Amino acid sequence: MSQDNPDEEEFITIRVQDPRLQNEGSWASYVDYKIFLHVSPAHWVSCGSHSHTLPLSIGTKARHWHMAAEILQDPCYVIQTNSKAFTAKTSCVRRRYREFDWLRKRLQKNSGLVPVPALPGKLPFLVGNNDDFIERRRQGLQQFLEQIVQNMVLLSDSQLHLFLQSQLPLSEIEACVLGHRPYTATEAILNYAMSNQGWTQEENPSR
Repeated sequence: MSQDNPDEEEFITIRVQDPRLQNEGSWASYVDYKIFLHVSPAHWVSCGSHSHTLPLSIGTKARHWHMAAEILQDPCYVIQTNSKAFTAKTSCVRRRYREFDWLRKRLQKNSGLVPVPALPGKLPFLVGNNDDFIERRRQGLQQFLEQIVQNMVLLSDSQLHLFLQSQLPLSEIEACVLGHRPYTATEAILNYAMSNQGWTQEENPSR
């Protein structure tokens, strides 16, 4: 968790993008999506005609900054918050729809009476060239995450942070949260951030 001035607001940029068909040609094919998240403490500049906001400094390696700038050239939503919840200031992971579904169920179980946003609908089978459906789903998944990170109760769930800022499988997320692993959620996120795995995914599309 950040040790910055608690009165200083942060800006959260979150993008769900780059859908990729995995295991193409197999009955077990599926589409996963890149989740890019960036947190910056207010020194921003407008870029382009889509009213983006772009951080001037993110305190990471220059290569990561260059890649973040390229990613943010797409229209994106920027959420202002005074939460210092996110361990890594910039992260990039890939998740498939059923992992989002798992996350929603876990958040609902832990949040009590706090409503959890809905996910976009799903098809019983993946249709090969259904680009429109994949794009609608991408938009729906982004809206889902945008609403999640604006809710302080949901934002306090460590499973959400492991989902967004590490590439741990769901079973490992559960084990970590239950204390069945020799590392904490914060350590798992920092280890992933330092390993550059998220950025390696960008350079090597095949996982």
